[in-house]
Amino acid sequence: MVDLATAMAAYVAGLFVWAAAAKLRDQRSFGRGMSDLGVGSPDTIPWLIWAVPVGELMGAVLLLIPPLRLIGAFAVTCLLLVFSLVVTRNLLSGNRVPCNWFGASEEAPISALTLARNVGLLAATASFFVLRSDVLSVTDLALSMTAGASGLIVQALLLAAVSNAEAVRRIARTARS
Repeated sequence: MVDLATAMAAYVAGLFVWAAAAKLRDQRSFGRGMSDLGVGSPDTIPWLIWAVPVGELMGAVLLLIPPLRLIGAFAVTCLLLVFSLVVTRNLLSGNRVPCNWFGASEEAPISALTLARNVGLLAATASFFVLRSDVLSVTDLALSMTAGASGLIVQALLLAAVSNAEAVRRIARTARS
């Protein structure tokens, strides 16, 4: 029987493999998407269109190797945090472009739902630290859970800030009309 940690690892790894394959399949759209989101410069985007999907693939592979699963979880958590910060920065600035996380097939502009998806994936990656409590001390487990909860609180606050910023912009546009 497959345990929960293995099933969760397979799920998250599958998503990251899918995302990496989509980026590698259409590098031009991925590079344009990064540029639209304000990630990288013309000099670094050619490097990033390879580095990001390779990092995603490496994290996915590590998730599938039980002794290395925590390293993979750390890697994909770091990637998700960076992706979330990019989305949050763009939402706060009013930049609503497609994020291309799953490649060019993702046409919808970023929104609070994009950030919510990332929060869900962050919760999934945080579960590896909790599910592996047999290798953590009680203090490590408490710190991991506190860090995970803190991350979710920060994401919730960012979602609220984005919603408030959107409301203020709508009111300002209405007032000018």
